[in-house]
Amino acid sequence: MSVASAPYLEFANFVAELSPQAIAGFRPSEAAQARFAELLQRRLDDALTNEEEAELDHFIEMEHVIRIAKAKAKLILERGA
Repeated sequence: MSVASAPYLEFANFVAELSPQAIAGFRPSEAAQARFAELLQRRLDDALTNEEEAELDHFIEMEHVIRIAKAKAKLILERGA
């Protein structure tokens, strides 16, 4: 398993058994948030390796997926209200 696949698997496992309320409230683990912050800082310091750059790109892609999932979940909740 590549380092970058961990956030995808974390989110996929979470979504597999969810309700719209749970999706709307999803937050990545503290470890994932800390790693993302570390990678961002390393980018600002111009100190990322190629592997870390790829890992950061995956985090950014996952953020987009999470935002989409949350937006859809919120629409579902609004329709049900």
